[in-house]
Amino acid sequence: QARASAYCHAERVSPTWRQWYASGGGEIPPAELDKLAEALDIAADLAESQDIDIGIGMMPWNYTNTSRNFRRIMERVGSPRLKCKWGPADNYNAGELDTVTTGYRSLKRYLTSLHLKDLTVLDGPGLKFKYGPIGSGDVDYAALFRTFARDHTDIVIAVATHFQLPGDTRPNMMRLNYANTLELTGQALAAVA
Repeated sequence: QARASAYCHAERVSPTWRQWYASGGGEIPPAELDKLAEALDIAADLAESQDIDIGIGMMPWNYTNTSRNFRRIMERVGSPRLKCKWGPADNYNAGELDTVTTGYRSLKRYLTSLHLKDLTVLDGPGLKFKYGPIGSGDVDYAALFRTFARDHTDIVIAVATHFQLPGDTRPNMMRLNYANTLELTGQALAAVA
C-alpha cells in the first residue's frame, strides 16, 4: 500500500500535551466536566424535543479525545440522544493506544458513525504524526472491521483524506482510501462468515 511522505506537526505543543498523551488522553477537571454536562444537557433536551440524535465528534485536542473521556461525559449527561462520531485515529493520536479494543467496547452503545483516516505516530509526546492511506498506519482497522462484522455493527463510515502522495491529487487519495476501506471491510466479512 502507498504511504504518504509528509508528516504533520503542531507549531506549538501545549505544556500539558505530553501529560495528556502519557496518560492516554488526560483527565477532565471536575469544573470542566460540570460545564460540559450543563451544555450537553441543553443539547440533549433540544434533541429529545425534536426527536433527533446528535453526533458528537472526537478530536485529539478536546475533552472528547478518547473513548474513556467521551464515555465519562455521556454517562454524566445520561441522554440516549447523544451519539458518537468516532475517530479511532484521533483517539490513537491522543494517546489511547488501545482504541480498537477498549475504545470500541467503551463507545459501542454510542456509535453512530466512524470518521475514517489513518496515521502513524512518530513522536506522540511531541505531537508529530504522519497521515497516510487507510490501513497503512498505527490504527488496526483490520481488527476493528472484524469486530464490526462479528457484532453486526450498524455504522456510517465517513472516509477522509488528510494526506497527499507526492505528484498525486486529493481525488486520487480519496479513491485510494475508499478502495482500502472496501478491501478491509470485505476481508472482515469473509473472516467472520
